[in-house]
Amino acid sequence: MIQVFASDYDGTLFRNSEVSPKDLEAIKAFQALGHKFGIVTGRTIHSICAEIDKFGIPVDFIVGINGGVVLSHDYQELFISDLNQNVVDTMIADLEAFGVSFYGVNDGYRLSRVVMDASIQPVTPNIPLTDLSDLKNDGGVQALYVVTPSQDRALGLTNYINNKYCDFGVVAYQNVSAVDIGMRGISKATGLQKIIDYYHFDGPIYTMGDSYNDIPMIKAFCGFVVSEGEPSVKAMGIADFPSVGDAIGSLLDKK
Repeated sequence: MIQVFASDYDGTLFRNSEVSPKDLEAIKAFQALGHKFGIVTGRTIHSICAEIDKFGIPVDFIVGINGGVVLSHDYQELFISDLNQNVVDTMIADLEAFGVSFYGVNDGYRLSRVVMDASIQPVTPNIPLTDLSDLKNDGGVQALYVVTPSQDRALGLTNYINNKYCDFGVVAYQNVSAVDIGMRGISKATGLQKIIDYYHFDGPIYTMGDSYNDIPMIKAFCGFVVSEGEPSVKAMGIADFPSVGDAIGSLLDKK
C-alpha cells in the first residue's frame, strides 16, 4: 500500500539554510519502497521549484501558496485558486494602513513585493520579482504574504483580516511574525486532498510542519511536527521529530 509523506518547506524541510543530506537520503529511501513524497508550502510555485532544483529534492507532487496551487508529479496544474480582485485591492489598502513591514503578492507562480518600512531589508527572494501592476493585470493576485514587526502584530493582523473579510472568500493564517492570506476554504489540507483524489491514494497520509499555517494538514492527516516548532502546534501532532529525515526514518523502522 502506497504511503504519502507531505512536508512543509521553510522551517521543516528547509532548516539552517539548507535541506540536509540526511533528509534527502530518507526521502529517497521512502520513495524506493514505492511511496510518495511531496512539498506543501506557502511559497509560490516558481519559488519552491527553484529550491527543488537547487537542493535536488525528489518530489512526486507540489502544493503551493498554502493549497492555492496544486501540481502533479509532471507539473500539471490540477488546481489554482481564484480570489476576487476587488477584495484584493481593498485588502492591500488595509495592509498598508495597518503598519506592516512589507508584503508580497503572487499569482500562484510569480511574486511581487512592496516594502512599507524603509529600515527593513527583506531577504532577497530566490526568483526575480514581477511588477505588481503586471501581476494584477495578468493572472491576478491569488495570495498575499505579509511580514509584521512581531508575532503579536501578526496575530492582530490575522484576526483583523479574518473578521473583516470572512464573508468575502478570504482567510488569513499566522506564520510566526508573518501572515499568509489566501482564498477561504483553501488550505494545505485541501491542497493535499486534491493530490490524494487525483492519484487515488488510499494508504496512510503523513504530514509534517512547524507553524500555524500547517495546522490544517497536521490535524486532517497523520501529522508530525518539528521538535523546534510552535509549542501549540506541536500539541496538535501525533509526534514530533527533529527533522523530516527522522520522521520518515520512524516510518521505515516499522517495516
